[in-house]
Amino acid sequence: MKTVEETGTVTETAYDPNGRGEGPGELKTEVSRTVGDGRLTETTTVAPGTDAETSASRVTDLATGAVLEAAGPGRRAVSRTEYDRQGRPAVHTVLPDSGKPQTTRIAYPSPAVTVTATPGGRRITETLDALGRPLRTADNYRDGAYAKEPDADGARVLSEADYSQCAHYKVTTTDQAGRKIVASTDP
Repeated sequence: MKTVEETGTVTETAYDPNGRGEGPGELKTEVSRTVGDGRLTETTTVAPGTDAETSASRVTDLATGAVLEAAGPGRRAVSRTEYDRQGRPAVHTVLPDSGKPQTTRIAYPSPAVTVTATPGGRRITETLDALGRPLRTADNYRDGAYAKEPDADGARVLSEADYSQCAHYKVTTTDQAGRKIVASTDP
């Protein structure tokens, strides 16, 4: 059943005549969608009106399709994402129950390089070739810990790829243990 309120909120409800969901043992579920200020807010409520009621919501930017915020039970925000001018994720914050936000920052120093800095001090550098294929992934792990110095980026190689034999349908990748894997495909 679909209901449209005067405010533009659309609520979809899927349940059988006995108030259960469409499948065996499923609970009634309601999904409401509200559009405003260029954003879509979707809220899913399971078992509405019962002691087991729980809901979660997501706010999406309609222009880019990017998820801006997610909220869990009690409408408490559980994550937020900020985007740069090119529409790429730049800051992702997880808001755990402890109340201590965990923020991951993503930088794009060049079109082919992405650097992700995690809350624990790890910096992962991913490099792509001109065709957008992964070339190298490395982090700043050195001497038993994540180094704080910027020159430590790339200290430990997690993976590398060699596409020089791509014309022969072979791609060689190297994992962080130094093992080379050759993948070949038929033409």
